[in-house]
Amino acid sequence: MSHYAVVNPATGHTVAEYPTITAAELSAAIGAASDAYETWARRVSVAERAALIGRVAALHTERREHLAVDLHAAVDLVD
Repeated sequence: MSHYAVVNPATGHTVAEYPTITAAELSAAIGAASDAYETWARRVSVAERAALIGRVAALHTERREHLAVDLHAAVDLVD
């Protein structure tokens, strides 16, 4: 199986490597994700989904300093 590298263009360093997949594998993965979402969406109420989004927002706020450091490192803004 072949792989492709994700490279930081500012540094030339490889960030990660991932296996390549075929078009059929991609189509199957998209179909599985779509099916899983449809099942989940039927089981989880709008109120529950809203609460989950609220929790994500709270976590982003709580972890904003750490996220900012990671984001800056990802775009090579940190020396």
